[in-house]
Amino acid sequence: MSVLQAYVLPVRGLYTGRHEYDFTIDDEFFAAFPDSSVKHGNIDLEIIVDRRLRELVIEFNFEGSVHTECDRCLREIDLAIAGEDELLVKITSDPDQVSDEPEMIYLYQEESFLDLAPFVYEFVLLAVPISKVCQNAISPVECDPAMLAKIGFQEVEVESDKEKTSSSPWDVLKDWKES
Repeated sequence: MSVLQAYVLPVRGLYTGRHEYDFTIDDEFFAAFPDSSVKHGNIDLEIIVDRRLRELVIEFNFEGSVHTECDRCLREIDLAIAGEDELLVKITSDPDQVSDEPEMIYLYQEESFLDLAPFVYEFVLLAVPISKVCQNAISPVECDPAMLAKIGFQEVEVESDKEKTSSSPWDVLKDWKES
């Protein structure tokens, strides 16, 4: 049985009401997605499915950590992630009712299952910080100075407003007045 099989929701036998599922996302889950930028992680996931007559409201709540590389020095670090996302699933029998709404997916009445694994994967990747640096890790450390020296990285200090100089090409137009 595939590790992703656990994330397949049986829609046809699901009675009206609230259903809760708990999962642990680990290395096997990420290995099922070969092009994943995250290879290791430990995340607790709770999926709450609210089954209604013609729709499903699915909540994804997760918290944990992913193991990745620092963007600056390539040191291995663990980053904390958390997220709360929602997916709305409309059940329909008429193909003409289907529209291109971004927060909604459509499931035909004849379908028995809904695979939630791709949605879980996307929500987890979207929760990973854009800037993955050693200072943002669960146990903050300094970036590897030898690696930073090799790439010529220099820390940029923030200037005060009085000392700030701008090199924007539009600055020349700032004092321009129409005659």
